[in-house]
Amino acid sequence: FDGRDLSTTLNADEAVARGCAWQAAMLSPSVRLNQIPLKESGTPLIALEWEDSEAVEVEGAELVGDSGRRRLSVFEEHAGPRVEAEVSLRCRGPIEMHVVRIGAEGPEAAPPRAWKLDFPSEAMEDVELQCAVDINGIFAISKASVCQGKEAAEAAAKAAEEAKAKEEAE
Repeated sequence: FDGRDLSTTLNADEAVARGCAWQAAMLSPSVRLNQIPLKESGTPLIALEWEDSEAVEVEGAELVGDSGRRRLSVFEEHAGPRVEAEVSLRCRGPIEMHVVRIGAEGPEAAPPRAWKLDFPSEAMEDVELQCAVDINGIFAISKASVCQGKEAAEAAAKAAEEAKAKEEAE
């Protein structure tokens, strides 16, 4: 709104009446309305950040300056509402993740929201996070799952594919 304060003096009945007047003006051939230039807006880039350590491995994560933190972009700028993504990582022990919104001017000044994920295992485990942005632009981690035995299942699937390819070759 170009730095202007929003008007809070219009009640619901007046808002409906104004909307009807605008709609009538748009439909009327005797009234000419000028186009209003629109500025594209949408959600900023949304990323997860955590303290850099050997206990967390995420493909595509970048070191954030000299802060000792790592950042992974989850949703690109203007991704829009009602989007979902799955983030895969390997970690051991508890981890605290923060969501960071990064606009054109850099990270937003609002305090970051944090999630503490308590994983009791001291061995590296595959973890999948279900992330979503709702219709109001609110980011949430809706589900966190430890995928035990994932490597064994992937190895078995690969072996089955190789056996099938070998049978077809014979």
